[in-house]
Amino acid sequence: MATNIDAPFRSAFAQERLGPIFQTTVPPVAQPEAIAAAIAWLLSDDASDVSGAILPVDGGWASL
Repeated sequence: MATNIDAPFRSAFAQERLGPIFQTTVPPVAQPEAIAAAIAWLLSDDASDVSGAILPVDGGWASL
């Protein structure tokens, strides 16, 4: 189930105040399947050498 985390950026206020350029820079919201795939990878043998890493699976929101 998708959330509406980007709702403040898509609001009428944001459209009026922030302009069309900002409207196009808001990243997409990560889908549940993408998050599940990252979890499955972390639990797999392919990620056996990964430790202490931060793996943001957020559609790019961490970069804002």
